[in-house]
Amino acid sequence: MRYLIKLKPLTPFFFGSEKTFGEGKNQNYFAKSNPFPQQTTVLGMLRKELLIQAQLFKEHWNCYTPKDKQKIEDLIGKPFRIKINNQNNFGKIKKLSPVFIECKDEFYIRRPLFDSNFEFKEITGQTFLNKSMKHIPFIKNYSPKEGLPDGFVASDSKNEKTFEEIFKDFVKVGNAKDKSEDDEDKFFKQLFYTLSEDCSFAFFAELELDFDLNPAVVFMGADNSAFKMQVQEANQSFDDLFVNQSEPGKITLLSDALVDEKIYEHCKFAITQIVDFRTIAMNYGKFDKKNNEKYEMLGRGSVLFFDEKERNKITEKLNNNSLQQIGYNIYR
Repeated sequence: MRYLIKLKPLTPFFFGSEKTFGEGKNQNYFAKSNPFPQQTTVLGMLRKELLIQAQLFKEHWNCYTPKDKQKIEDLIGKPFRIKINNQNNFGKIKKLSPVFIECKDEFYIRRPLFDSNFEFKEITGQTFLNKSMKHIPFIKNYSPKEGLPDGFVASDSKNEKTFEEIFKDFVKVGNAKDKSEDDEDKFFKQLFYTLSEDCSFAFFAELELDFDLNPAVVFMGADNSAFKMQVQEANQSFDDLFVNQSEPGKITLLSDALVDEKIYEHCKFAITQIVDFRTIAMNYGKFDKKNNEKYEMLGRGSVLFFDEKERNKITEKLNNNSLQQIGYNIYR
């Protein structure tokens, strides 16, 4: 069964990143939420909700019997690792799409970086690092002050929305962030987000359940923010909406992607953003500190340009069944 799952924020949310308050000498006063939840955050929310609706969830791991643990493994799989070469078992969760935006039954994905204002120009007689350059990238109407454009385009490519039309800031200011070392006031500032009234997060989920998945209030993010989860059967897929479109000579990332850095060796040019990602590994109810690792992913909207002879080498770097099963490494 394929579901379209919508997540409407009931409170401002905070999705953590590496740019948090820090500790000791690395402390800073300002922390900013990521706009989108990581796919692992959505997966964790869904796994917990499946346990609740299957009446298997208990507050403490030591409350589960061996029979309970087997039922849990059958339903949501085993503890997993986010690595390039790992194979994982997610139980009855067969596939998750990348998270996208839904506004009034219209679906939006992040616009590719510079996609509409980018071209290669042929230049003769130019050299760079003692190498002849026949083509150089040229970005029209680019302003360093404005930086990268940050907008969203509808699945039919007809409508667009700016970041500010979808995401709304919510700033929390306070003090006494940490008084463990002294009695001085510690001021801090946190930037939360919420979504416009007509918008929700959304994703497709392919599940093999022996019960109906029902609407619920679920919680995600660093502050356990509340979301209203709406569920409906879907007769279309993420691929139908966003992937099955022709883009000769380039690959656009529709989700964050974990790849070997050697992928750049096969690109003619690339416009990318880097997303920090840290795994917080759990091993049957306990934090697994040995397997907590930090990665740098290519962010959604990144664009890779290539000569046709390099296509297969690039897609080999991106293709990963385990990552793609939960909505990473999805590209057009």
